[in-house]
Amino acid sequence: MESFWWVLFSLLAGLCIGSFLNVAIHRLPAGQSIVDPPRSACPHCGEPLAARDNIPVVSFLWLRAHCRHCHAPISWRYPVVELTGGAMAVGCLLRFGPGGPAVVAFALMAVLLAVSCIDIDHRIIPDRVILPAAALLYPAAAVLTPLSWRQGLVGAFTGAGILYLVAAGYRLLTRREGMGMGDVKLMVLIGAVIGWQGAVFTLFAAAFYGTLAGLLAMVRSGRGLKTAIPFGPFLSLGAATYLLADPELILRYQQGLILGIAG
Repeated sequence: MESFWWVLFSLLAGLCIGSFLNVAIHRLPAGQSIVDPPRSACPHCGEPLAARDNIPVVSFLWLRAHCRHCHAPISWRYPVVELTGGAMAVGCLLRFGPGGPAVVAFALMAVLLAVSCIDIDHRIIPDRVILPAAALLYPAAAVLTPLSWRQGLVGAFTGAGILYLVAAGYRLLTRREGMGMGDVKLMVLIGAVIGWQGAVFTLFAAAFYGTLAGLLAMVRSGRGLKTAIPFGPFLSLGAATYLLADPELILRYQQGLILGIAG
């Protein structure tokens, strides 16, 4: 019974944090404060939302995906982000159990979710999200998880360094920008929280996810290699996979990667 209450608490907390992430996703790219004004407002008419209209998922369904005041449609992204927040919170609880590692993992994934949505919409990864998150989560990971200060530092330099070399090599060969420095800074955050092994896994997983999505996008757009997609969401997905996947699967992957490089 106790585990049920932990799951319920995690789900509700994740839904609420997902609702807050929706505010951050909407306001940060516009240079607005995420705390002032404190009440959310309809993006179409600007009318502040009452508490009853701001209940995660429930209000969206109750209002039938339309603003109560101007009747403009509400994007499905809002409940999707809220439900994703809830699922991430429960996933971290089931993976790590109640405690510091679950809190740090969820905090990182929440930041990655917000960054991914902003990157999809605006092709930017804001410093005002990444830098404060790194400043908070790097020491938190060292204190609340088995990751040491040194391991976090090595992870930050490893992830960012590899991605920077890839970006620089692409630019040198093609005379074009392949990815922005926002992706490199994102890897600083990811590596600082999950270490160098997690950073390396994240890069390989992101390349795999990105390749699949890129091929699909090329087929749908008909633009071939000129098709551009943001890489931040795939880095985020790679890090989330590392955090939530079965440790035995991660270990087997790492062993296979080492054997492949040695061979």
